[in-house]
Amino acid sequence: RLPIGSGVALYAGAGVLGEYCLTATLNGEKQEERPFQFALEAHMGTSYSLDEGYELYFEPNFSWYLTKTELQTIRSAGPFSTSFRFGVRVALP
Repeated sequence: RLPIGSGVALYAGAGVLGEYCLTATLNGEKQEERPFQFALEAHMGTSYSLDEGYELYFEPNFSWYLTKTELQTIRSAGPFSTSFRFGVRVALP
């Protein structure tokens, strides 16, 4: 965390995401699919402290999916995806 003003901070992070496929169906037929899918992720964000233990945050997230799949999904069309998270974060004691 890098404080940049009164209650405002910037932060960044990176990691690996693992997903497990419980079942896959297409038009009512069960599909054989690799059970695990992995992605590299990076995010950066800004937060504003509201009160002790509460803060507003905004966080763009970037993912690159490494596992190939035979099913036609948004991830098979392009392995790079972005998302934006925002909300109120609560720190538990």
